[in-house]
Amino acid sequence: MVVDVYIDIVSIFPDYFAPLDQALIGKAREGGTLSIDIYDLRRWTGDLHRTVDDTPYGGGGGMVMLPQPWGEALDDLRSDPNKPEPRLVVPTPSGKPFT
Repeated sequence: MVVDVYIDIVSIFPDYFAPLDQALIGKAREGGTLSIDIYDLRRWTGDLHRTVDDTPYGGGGGMVMLPQPWGEALDDLRSDPNKPEPRLVVPTPSGKPFT
């Protein structure tokens, strides 16, 4: 079976993507024309608490994502010789709408 499209999703909330098993996307996955692999970013952490974020330097509200888990995740996922060179899409609250 030849897969036409590969999508790897890395998230700290991988269960949010369960609906991708439904409807047309689910049928494409079952039929083998679409491959969607969903990974928990915490898989690439090295501490007991599986930390992926930290307080911002200098204080302030919110949290900042740690680069180490992201770097390891992207290096690991890019090393799969069975998948084509990836296109990285990083949605952010400050970005342009994805159309």
